[in-house]
Amino acid sequence: MRHGLFGYIWAAFNARPLAMPVAPNWVGIAACGLLGLVNPAFWFIGAGVELAYLLLLGTNARFQRLVDAKARASAGPSAQERLDLALKRLPAADAQRFLALQRRCQAALADTPAEQREVIEAQAQAFGRLAWLYVQLLSARAAIRRVVNLQETGDANARMVEDPAQPPHLAHLSKGSLARQREELRRQLEQPNLSDDLRRSLTAQDEILAQRLAMHAEAKQSIGYIDAELARVEQQVSLVREQALLSAQPGGLSGSIDSVDDHLSQTTGWLREQQRVYAELGDVLGETGEGVVFQR
Repeated sequence: MRHGLFGYIWAAFNARPLAMPVAPNWVGIAACGLLGLVNPAFWFIGAGVELAYLLLLGTNARFQRLVDAKARASAGPSAQERLDLALKRLPAADAQRFLALQRRCQAALADTPAEQREVIEAQAQAFGRLAWLYVQLLSARAAIRRVVNLQETGDANARMVEDPAQPPHLAHLSKGSLARQREELRRQLEQPNLSDDLRRSLTAQDEILAQRLAMHAEAKQSIGYIDAELARVEQQVSLVREQALLSAQPGGLSGSIDSVDDHLSQTTGWLREQQRVYAELGDVLGETGEGVVFQR
């Protein structure tokens, strides 16, 4: 982020070293103001010194870089930085899938005649919003898989983590799918010689497994929805590209752009609902303005 000359001069006016609670420029202005009460000539001298100070510091390249760096730090990470961070968190295959979509968007812009500036601008904005939604969906899918401990390959069964504190007589229950574990528990519950305490413990475990199975079933439904939405984004990108190529007027894209906005609204609403269920989705919906930046 770069400021104009006025912005740098204003920053120079208020600049102060870290150890000083007040900007030295303010102290100088106050001193000249008081001296001017004795002799008004000090006001003219002070004005000249102030102007020279502001111009000298405000046009200094090093000072400008410092002002720009502080502005970037206060503004938080840029859209590109958020995107880079999201891609680093994704599995390699998902990151590659996003990059492939990004290349398709860029190729679509390159295919549009350069003189159709309005078409290119409308395309770029639509692609930017769709691409950001795409990476959000990939991030949400990866997060849901981690939460329910599903395999990265999309295996329907969850792999449980071995618990070293688990009693020896139940250690075998850590192997296999949750459904198989529940079957084994129920077989144990059918044994007639179980003590009341053991039966009560096994019954409680059975109830927990039932809840986990229900949660995993919901998670798999969510992953199925995300897979469908990912394919839908890819088709939407193709539609925007084809309409841009087949229509010489920007108005030819209006219906497709409206579809993009409707798509974004619906899917973003669904993702927000999932945030309430899965805490790990906390930053998946980070705002990035217009989304991923595309340029011709």
